[in-house]
Amino acid sequence: MTLPAVPPASRAPAPAVRVRPRGPARLRQAVLALEVLDEVDLDPVADGVALSGGGHLGWDDVETALGGWVDMPDHPVARRRLLVAVECVRLLATGGPDGVLAALRAHGEPTEPGPADPGDGWAVEAVPGGALRLGPGVCDLGRVPGPAPLPALPSVTAALGVRADAAWPAARTDLDRLAGLAVERLRRDAAEGRALVLRPVGGADVVTLLGSARLRAHLADGDGTGMRAVAVPVRDRGWFDLARIDPAYVRAAWAASEPRHRAFDRPLLVTADEVAVPVRGGDVVGAALADPAGASRRDVRWR
Repeated sequence: MTLPAVPPASRAPAPAVRVRPRGPARLRQAVLALEVLDEVDLDPVADGVALSGGGHLGWDDVETALGGWVDMPDHPVARRRLLVAVECVRLLATGGPDGVLAALRAHGEPTEPGPADPGDGWAVEAVPGGALRLGPGVCDLGRVPGPAPLPALPSVTAALGVRADAAWPAARTDLDRLAGLAVERLRRDAAEGRALVLRPVGGADVVTLLGSARLRAHLADGDGTGMRAVAVPVRDRGWFDLARIDPAYVRAAWAASEPRHRAFDRPLLVTADEVAVPVRGGDVVGAALADPAGASRRDVRWR
């Protein structure tokens, strides 16, 4: 008797890769880290976080606030970003939209995303040169030290609506006023023989102050060339003396600072109209002298 042929065993399909959702479990870790490490009074509930004194953060708000740091919930940068969101929502709950708009300021962020980057759709204007952009920020925000970009939280965005856009021209004008104060301070320091250092003024740090053409013109015209290299490795200090604009020095100062304070890891090229940064692997002098028409030149003989 002939037995029926047995078909060859087919290979079992490989199990599908399961992507772990960034759900409340990871977001709850971030809330707990802020509550324990920074002693912020928070109460996680089913649909978000209840704030002491009023206000509520939904889990979508928490994830938006953390941005790319959602997988490092206890990192100082993640905690700072979440604290900004908490204080914004708390201010909105106690003072309403008017309270948030009263604290609104122009704020600068590097185009290359940094630790405080609010994400797409935040910037209102880009400074020519490609290194810097400006958007809404807040200062004197509860327990948040220094100015911060206004987080694009769904709840805050919905509450402010078009009023945030209407408040931008006044915030931009105030930035130029603060930049004027920075110029006056630099002139006074130069006259008195003190070291020339860019420092924050009012609610604007050094990165933000570079968004004003008034300060850029002063820096660019300072040595008569119309362009100046400026080192801004951290948000609250900037230098333009020759001893501190070496790319290696700027990179070392940037790497030695806390991540939440970092700004640009390379020297900036500043003119009255632009803020640019050399390409990686280049040098500040080469970028300044580069001629875009050089590649198309042909050798010619003078006649």
